[in-house]
Amino acid sequence: MGTKEIQSLPMMTTAKPIDLLPRDEEASHWMRSRKPGTYIGKILYKDVVGGGNAELYHTYGFVGGANVEYQTPELGSKPLILVEVSFMGSPENAFGLYSFNRYPQDEFEWVGNRAIISGKSLSFCKGKYFIEVEGYEIAPQIKEGMIELAEATAKHIEDPPAKPHLLTLLPPKD
Repeated sequence: MGTKEIQSLPMMTTAKPIDLLPRDEEASHWMRSRKPGTYIGKILYKDVVGGGNAELYHTYGFVGGANVEYQTPELGSKPLILVEVSFMGSPENAFGLYSFNRYPQDEFEWVGNRAIISGKSLSFCKGKYFIEVEGYEIAPQIKEGMIELAEATAKHIEDPPAKPHLLTLLPPKD
């Protein structure tokens, strides 16, 4: 039996993760509370990205990333949301990381390739990027801010949401 060549999807966005983070007030009244941080290659902060699971990110081809916290004067002066953008090298790698923790009971929002909302976090992939948005508290205004910041991030990624070619190799559902 021959092997089928797997081709990656054509991608348009080549921006660095730091350039994909939402700017001040791109999402209502949310503003950065500090300068963005970056990390590349094997330097992946275990306490920031992926809830301390840097090895998982490297397994899926992590190349580099950026993060920044957001706050809003409406809810006080402390940071309430963290946005992380990880460049995964290929759409298949980004999708792999995205799909790693999907569960049937998860709530979804139409951001990127359908964002997963679970507890205080929202995650999605788009193109070669995996994005995680974490709310530090559970409140309706914070959840709305998380969705707005996710949408603002997704707009910076020009690639259309698409099913990775890899999924076409799976057998059809009955």
